[in-house]
Amino acid sequence: MNKLKIIFIGGLTNGKIVLEYFQKNRYVKVPLIITHPQNNHTPRYADISCIIHGSHIKTDLEANTHKEIIHNLKPDFIFVAGWSGILSEELISIPRFGTIGFHPSKLPRDRGRSVLAWQIEEGYTQTALTMFYYNKIPDCGDIITQENIKIERNDYINDVLNKVDNATYNLIRAYFPLLRKRIAPRKEQNI
Repeated sequence: MNKLKIIFIGGLTNGKIVLEYFQKNRYVKVPLIITHPQNNHTPRYADISCIIHGSHIKTDLEANTHKEIIHNLKPDFIFVAGWSGILSEELISIPRFGTIGFHPSKLPRDRGRSVLAWQIEEGYTQTALTMFYYNKIPDCGDIITQENIKIERNDYINDVLNKVDNATYNLIRAYFPLLRKRIAPRKEQNI
């Protein structure tokens, strides 16, 4: 059985969820993980360096500097979760089947960084976690799926982020088998 070669970029608690899923998946090999440095004081930081044994770990907040290594690994997919840096068009075009990411909004609405804090501030009662294909414009790639997330009146940011983590698990579990078989849905965003 040929395993899919996946490069993982990310960290934080939702990234840990994705990596733990890959660790248990017999169809996956993760030769490279790019993650946050351990001394980084990022909220929701999760040490993911020991999740998948045998993976080469790069602790660097600038994933684009590792393009050559990623290119030489010839990945099938790159997965991005828990990462706020912008990836270059050259990097996201390396994998055979695409670069997949997660964004905590109902794309195409609320693209960009720190959107959950703004959604809470603006009184949203619902958001979503979007699983999507990266393209050259941040948060604008084709949508694979979305899971709605309720924002309660008394929710703080960590309450909503816990719901995002739950949605991350639900989406990776439900849609990775479709991505693996290359039959996952693709819905173009209106840009």
